[in-house]
Amino acid sequence: MFRMGRKPLKRIVITGGPCSGKSSTINELKRLMGERWHFVPEVSTILMNQVGIRPCEFLSPRQFQKAVRGIQIILEKATAEFATAEGKEALIIDRGTMDNAVYLPGFVPEFEGLFETTSEREYSWYDLVICLDIPPEEIYNQMRSNNPARSEDYALAKEIAELTRVAWRGHTDFVFIENTFNWDRKLSNVIETIEDFLKES
Repeated sequence: MFRMGRKPLKRIVITGGPCSGKSSTINELKRLMGERWHFVPEVSTILMNQVGIRPCEFLSPRQFQKAVRGIQIILEKATAEFATAEGKEALIIDRGTMDNAVYLPGFVPEFEGLFETTSEREYSWYDLVICLDIPPEEIYNQMRSNNPARSEDYALAKEIAELTRVAWRGHTDFVFIENTFNWDRKLSNVIETIEDFLKES
């Protein structure tokens, strides 16, 4: 039950391609806005890095994405209830359900068929979607060299980034944050986008 006079909790997705700064942005948002906003971690990262489950010869991309989406829906619902009870303004979600489509061979059509859903239905679960651009190739390669877990070359990273943008761009409140050489400015753009949205909604 919502408290009297309090606006309903807003569900905000932050997504983007490899090395777009998504994780760094969310970590900074936690530090700066943790008292006002609540955060949902990326499910696929938890499964791969903490549980040791990842696509392989006996676990297809379809099976893996089924696991990701099932856990994600449960986690989002439970976290939204907790955040509402705590009086938080927003739920910041590290990737939403439409991100699963990016990692299926058949992209959005396969995603919709696999889960018997539509893009519009998936969009309706979220109030705002912020998609971060990836950096230029030189900067990307520098960032990749500092992260042994980052296997994508720049061409593949660009492809993933574009698929992510296309998967989400039909959302009525989709915002694409272009890359900037000033990290602080990119972070400020995200914060300003969220703050403006919360004021207007």
